[in-house]
Amino acid sequence: MSNVQFLSVCGLEQDLLLNSKLYQDLDSRSGKLQQKAFDKINFLLDSLIRPNYVKHKEDYSNYEPIVLNTDILSRVTGKNRKKKEENKQVYYYREYLDELIRLGYIETLNDGRYVSKWQIIKDNEKISKENLTSSDKKPLRSFSEVTSRQYRLTPKAIKKGFSYYTVLDTSLINRWKKEKVDNTKNLVKVDSIAHKIVFNLCDLSFDNKDLKLVSKERQKELKEQGRKEALEFDSHILEGLKSISSKKTFKDNINHPFWYYTNSKEGRTFNYFTNLPSVYRKIAKYRGNRVQVIDMKSALPSLLILNLLNKKAKTRGINADDFELINDLSSGLFYDKIYKHADTYGMDFLSDLYELKKPEFKKLVLSKIFDRKADMSKPKEMDLIFRAEYPMLFNWMQEVKEKEGYKYVSRFAQYLESELFIRRFFKHFKGWSLPVHDSIVVEEGMRDEARLLLARLLYTMFKDLFESLKLSSKELEALTTNFFRYE
Repeated sequence: MSNVQFLSVCGLEQDLLLNSKLYQDLDSRSGKLQQKAFDKINFLLDSLIRPNYVKHKEDYSNYEPIVLNTDILSRVTGKNRKKKEENKQVYYYREYLDELIRLGYIETLNDGRYVSKWQIIKDNEKISKENLTSSDKKPLRSFSEVTSRQYRLTPKAIKKGFSYYTVLDTSLINRWKKEKVDNTKNLVKVDSIAHKIVFNLCDLSFDNKDLKLVSKERQKELKEQGRKEALEFDSHILEGLKSISSKKTFKDNINHPFWYYTNSKEGRTFNYFTNLPSVYRKIAKYRGNRVQVIDMKSALPSLLILNLLNKKAKTRGINADDFELINDLSSGLFYDKIYKHADTYGMDFLSDLYELKKPEFKKLVLSKIFDRKADMSKPKEMDLIFRAEYPMLFNWMQEVKEKEGYKYVSRFAQYLESELFIRRFFKHFKGWSLPVHDSIVVEEGMRDEARLLLARLLYTMFKDLFESLKLSSKELEALTTNFFRYE
């Protein structure tokens, strides 16, 4: 008998039997399939209930929406596949989530709809053409608000109450246990990077006075932008940070659901600190001392371009245009060179986005890098801009998306980022630090040492390229250091 149990909603199975065509269809094919589906649905609900129940117990009014990690969900529930004997599709976790939404057990903060990034572009083009001054323009739609699904339990689910259900599907149990082992096995190895990161997280704290001041300013800004959902979520963040203290034990942290995990494909690490808005990260303290965030300018596109130039330096050598490109990247001009083409292609809204909400402009540009292969028989304006300004990067993206699929580009970029900021940096840096994707957090007094180390590590990653520049050691240090800045 299995000893694995998921926390789920009372009376759920009866509701599925009576009101779910998806569930009834599985029963008509095989009772075994229906039991597997029930276990998977319980796992999905457990992912929403357990983190809230651990934190808030029966104080349901404080239950928070949660961004579910799709990699974990797909690895545990299994991906789409065909049943050979029936030639019918076994449902993927997304179908189960949609069914729970339809039945009224969960809801999303963005009405359960995905909106494509290019639809946002069209909407913003309409906004930019309205006869309004910049100060009167409507808030431009945010990528984070429409592309990141946050799920939460409905009053219906909470009213029914929660109960533990024993899992019977052995394949699901094995995948779930493997996920738990994979996410925690390195945390207890003293010499591992994961162990260092989790212990360093335990040393973080937040001063309530600082939180109050920053939160007041941030919520004022969100209200002015009319971002009600972001405002609600920010309130939950504030309450969560108030409860964090350096007294939290290592064991408490690694046992908390989704508190820390590593993306196996790219090596990125995720925890509550990486997902915080930057204004909150800046006021964190390590043993009572201020911390400093050091980030890389235009990190993901810069790393991709440097990698391509490094390969070119090995075979053909680089030219004056390549050297100019390296200087532009180190000066943080990657996005500016895209922006300067806005007028040429009649993309007026880009100017508004660049001037009013630069982070959203950056997300728009990155979406073009990481989106599907461009159809150059019917090119969009951004495709033409990329081809004109960064032909080497554009041609490589087109080729690799054709061969490996469009997701390869983002995964490879994140792999390079993890190589620099996690695997190499943590191997050499002796002080306290935390990785936050394309940046590193250190004690304020160690910031110069950390920045110089990042510059040297960047040099070693792309050694063929930097050596081919024929610069003096002092000039090379200045060039590589310039890629990094204090936030």
